[in-house]
Amino acid sequence: MSNFRSESDGFIRSCRTTSLVVAPDAFAERQSVVLHLIKVARELRKLNNYFASHAIQAGIRPALFPGDLLTGLVERDPLFKVLRSLEVLYADTKANAAYRLDLKHTVGPAVADL
Repeated sequence: MSNFRSESDGFIRSCRTTSLVVAPDAFAERQSVVLHLIKVARELRKLNNYFASHAIQAGIRPALFPGDLLTGLVERDPLFKVLRSLEVLYADTKANAAYRLDLKHTVGPAVADL
């Protein structure tokens, strides 16, 4: 039951993140929200909080559509590379090899993404 609860909590957090991105009317406001959330995810990653960092990354992705004006604005920013690196970290390729390797070399306490 606890595994289901942690998965549903992560899903709820990612839905909240998506709603934060989509809520503003102007694209410039949406862009600033996305860039701020990328900064937050980066800092959470530095604090070894993989669970919250993954929830934010998973929430930003559905709000960015290919060919959309918002996606074009965000892709021009240097912080977009941070989002891409988080996507690689949490990707399902090769049985989460990048995440497992990163977790293996984590020093100090960490909140793992189960």
